[in-house]
Amino acid sequence: VFTDNAGLHLRITNREAEWSCSEVSLAAALGYGCYTFEIVGLEQMSSSEVVGLFLYQNDDNEYDVELGRFGNIHHPGAQYVVQPINHTTVHANRHRFSLNGAVSTVTRHMIDLSSHTVRFSSYRGDGRQLQSWTYSSVPPITTNATVHLNYWLYDHMIPSDGKSHEIIVRNFVFTNSCRN
Repeated sequence: VFTDNAGLHLRITNREAEWSCSEVSLAAALGYGCYTFEIVGLEQMSSSEVVGLFLYQNDDNEYDVELGRFGNIHHPGAQYVVQPINHTTVHANRHRFSLNGAVSTVTRHMIDLSSHTVRFSSYRGDGRQLQSWTYSSVPPITTNATVHLNYWLYDHMIPSDGKSHEIIVRNFVFTNSCRN
């Protein structure tokens, strides 16, 4: 992990036959509001690589934008998830979608967290919306979740080309409300 003028670089690397993945997180929760992530580099990902942009408090309080195919070339390539997710909650707590060829440019992903809803949305670099989904909850949604960004290998599968890869988080912004 490192930063430069291009942004925050997250890498999956192979050194001496050992694969390493990357993750960063904020030390403190930011609370209700709009979390916006701009990502570059998705076009080079293999089906085993996953990018996670998420708010995490614990395994039962997590709000994810996940970009990747989870080892399955037939997976649509992206999903929004509200944890906990299991065989009884999967249909209500997960929304899968395709990035529709947007991976060759910057993509922007937003998590709009309020007391009873989490609104997810994703956009192409030109601003056109790719997808959106709203999750509503009867109990209040937590404000104690911290921002995490990770780039990892699904089920310890190595990239199909056997090479190291990186994605760049070009920008991260937190505001009190989302504006497209």
